[in-house]
Amino acid sequence: MIKLKPRAQKLLLVGSGVAFTATLIAWWWLFAWRLLSQLESSDPRLLKGSRMLLYEGGTVFFLLGLGGLALAIYVYRDASRHERWRLFFASFSHDLKTSLARLRLQGEVLLENQPSPELYATVSRLVTDLNRLDLHLENSLLAAAPGNSRLMLENLSLSQIVSLVRAEFPELEVILSEELTVHADRRAVVSILRNLFSNAQQHGQADAIHIGCQKQGSLVALSFEDNGKGTTESLTHLGQFPLFAKNEESSRRGTGMGLYLCRVLVQRMGGSIHFQKSERGFIVDLTLPFVPSQPQGNRL
Repeated sequence: MIKLKPRAQKLLLVGSGVAFTATLIAWWWLFAWRLLSQLESSDPRLLKGSRMLLYEGGTVFFLLGLGGLALAIYVYRDASRHERWRLFFASFSHDLKTSLARLRLQGEVLLENQPSPELYATVSRLVTDLNRLDLHLENSLLAAAPGNSRLMLENLSLSQIVSLVRAEFPELEVILSEELTVHADRRAVVSILRNLFSNAQQHGQADAIHIGCQKQGSLVALSFEDNGKGTTESLTHLGQFPLFAKNEESSRRGTGMGLYLCRVLVQRMGGSIHFQKSERGFIVDLTLPFVPSQPQGNRL
C-alpha cells in the first residue's frame, strides 16, 4: 500500500472534491438540457420555469466549482509555503546545533587544560548553559514535528545510550541496575533521557539518579528515581500539553515541555509512562519494547 505525504493527501482530497463537483455539474447540465428539449412543445410557462431553474442552478454549481478550484489553489500554496518553512527551519536548526556543538567542544577543551578556579567555574557554567540551550532547541524541534513523522526503530543498548547522555551531566551520578536492549528510536530515547536527567538536576536539584530495569513480557520496565526534592505540582498535570510560564514563579518551575515530550515519544514507540512522588525525590516509570539480551549490572 502506497503511503502519501500529508501534502499529497491534501491535494488528492481537494482534487477529488473538485472532480466530483465538475462531474456533478456536467451531469446536471446534461439532464437539464434533455428535460428542456422534451418540454419545448409543452406549456410555455412550464418551459420558462424550467429554464429559470436551469440558469439559477447552473450559477450555483458554477460558483461551487469556482470555490473548489480556489480551495485547491489555496491548499497548494499553503503546502508550498509549509515546505519552504520546513526547509528553512531544518537548515537553521542544523547550523545552530553545529555552532552549539563547536562552542561546547571548545568549552570542554578549556576545562581539560585545567584553567584557574575562576575561569573553570565560568566555563563550566557556559558549558551547562549550552547543553540546556541545545536541549531546549531539540525539544522545540520535536514539538514542532508532525505527529506522523517517521520513527527509525532499531535495537539499542541501554548502557550505551545512558553513557552517551550521562556525559552531558557530569555532576549527576547515574546508576543503571541492569543491561537490556530495547527496540526504539535512538533520537527519541536520547531525548527522553536528556529531559529526565535535566529535570532531576535542574528542577529537583538531585545529584544522583537510579535507573531500575525489569523485563515484563514483550516490554522492559524502566524506573528513574532521583534523590532530589521532588515536585509540588499535581501529578495529573505532569506530562500534559505544557502551559507556558506567565509569572516569575512558574518561569522558575519550567513549562513542562520536557515531560510532555517524554510522554509523547514513549507512547509513539508503543510504551507508557507514569509519574509518582516519593519521600526521596521524584520517580518516572516507563515501558519500552524489549529485545532479549544478556543482562549484566552496570554502574555509569
